[in-house]
Amino acid sequence: MNEVNSCALNKENSDIIINEILDPVISDVRDISVDAANTVNSCALNKENNDIIINEILDPVISDVRNISEDVADTGKFVQYEYPSDICHYDENMNCNIKRFIISSGPCRPDIDFPYRKYEDGKCFRFSTNFYTMKLKSGINVPRFWLCYSVGWNVAYCETCWLFANRQYSYYQDSWIKGINDWRLLASKIEKHESSNQHIEARKIRSNWETNKTIDKSIEHQYATEIVYWQNVLKRIIKIILSLTAGNTALRGHEH
Repeated sequence: MNEVNSCALNKENSDIIINEILDPVISDVRDISVDAANTVNSCALNKENNDIIINEILDPVISDVRNISEDVADTGKFVQYEYPSDICHYDENMNCNIKRFIISSGPCRPDIDFPYRKYEDGKCFRFSTNFYTMKLKSGINVPRFWLCYSVGWNVAYCETCWLFANRQYSYYQDSWIKGINDWRLLASKIEKHESSNQHIEARKIRSNWETNKTIDKSIEHQYATEIVYWQNVLKRIIKIILSLTAGNTALRGHEH
């Protein structure tokens, strides 16, 4: 039942986003068509015909916007969790919108009563919040923002490698993505991972990504500029067509 309600909510959110984006455009186009029809004493274009023209032009746009809005709405189902950025909630394949949501939610670094793990020799160890920081020789504690703890899986993991490690690298290892729960040897494993090529490269990618220096950001800016440009062109074309048809004027050549 919760999944059904979640899907219904996501669809409703998608429709709201679509309406917010397209309603002003549709309103402008309809106003243009009405003004064009009023400039001449003609009934050639009525409201029904205007709506048909508008729908034929905007239906493909609505389809594209719906796909985008559904990606945005997908992040809504994670807000309900106590730890929305916990790796246990997500699939391996994620789009940029979900990655942005995870980063904006902050690293999953709970301070709870961590469960113990009992080893074969009878000794018990567990995760500690002390691992969240690294103590320098000078005595200063530096936070390890990459290090997270999954409440759902009871493992420590690297958020940076999870989101940004290149899966195609020959030295790629998924141990810090699937999670580590060897609490007795965790300190040495952390030190080894911090100096690994995979982690260093993933940190560079994350740094560029967070400072908006990614190719995706550049493409998004280009898309936004082109959308505004072609939106204005579309409005002008529609205004010309509606003005001509309202006066029963030929779209090309002579009227005869």
